[in-house]
Formats: sequence, C-alpha cells, structure tokens
Amino acid sequence: MASAEQPVSRKTAQSGGKIDIRVTKRGLRLGTGLILFAFVFSHLLNHALGLISLEALQAGHRVFQAVWQNPVANWIVLASILTHMCLALLAVYERRRLKMRIGEAAQLLLGFAAPALLVSHILGTRIAEELFGTTGGYPYVLMALWVDDPLHGLQQSAATLVV
Repeated sequence: MASAEQPVSRKTAQSGGKIDIRVTKRGLRLGTGLILFAFVFSHLLNHALGLISLEALQAGHRVFQAVWQNPVANWIVLASILTHMCLALLAVYERRRLKMRIGEAAQLLLGFAAPALLVSHILGTRIAEELFGTTGGYPYVLMALWVDDPLHGLQQSAATLVV
C-alpha cells in the first residue's frame, strides 16, 4: 500500500532518457482541488457579472459554457469531484482516531456538507438541461431560487459560503 511518503511511480521513455512521474494522494488531492477551484471560481465570477446586468450575466455564461460544458471538461470535473471526495473519505478512514484540530474538523464538515447543499442546484440546472432540454438560463434560475422558493435561494447562498 503506497502512502503519501512512498509514491507510486511510473517510468516512461522520452527522447532517450527516463522521466519519473510520481503520483501521490497529496498530489491527486492538490490537482483535483485546483481543478474544482478553477471551476467554482469561474462559476462565481460569472455570477458576479449579474451585479452589472442580466445581459452581462448571460454573456459570461456563454463563455463559461464554452470552457466548462464540453465533453472533455465535463469528464475532468466529474473525475475531479469523485477523486477528491474519495480521497477525503480515505483520509478519514486512515485516521487512527477522530481527534483533530478545529480547522481540520471544519474543513471536513464543510467539505462533506457542500455536495448535500449543491445537489439540488446541479439537478435543477445541469441535469435538467441534459435530460429534459431546459434552456431557461439565468432568468429561470433566478425566478426558481428567489421567487418560487426563497428558502431554496438561501440554501444556495449557504452553499456559496461553504464552497
């Protein structure tokens, strides 16, 4: 069993020399975390365009979709989410006891709360778009969150703070 100190290595030949590629749990966690950070940052940056106008928000959404909503990016984000979550569960499993500092506990609790808070957002937007062909865009989402069910809007605001 490889630990963070004993990485699994794979050697490949490139231009006559050998390159040692090390994959560690720490490196995977960092890589998947950076991908998720880039996704969330660009998503929230797009939301910030709503402070300018609805037109700016929708224009930013077109750019966001071009970058993140293609088959390759979809698989990369999905793989990053699943890998990051599995590594978090593995980290908890590998602990000898659950005694930890407050910062570690907060990180774990907020990390495990994020999927629960975001599942309705993902189902109501991306999955609905894929399965049912909905194309309401931001006017639809804003109406659903703040007019039809304001408590759901507050839940999504909490998700923004957690993520």
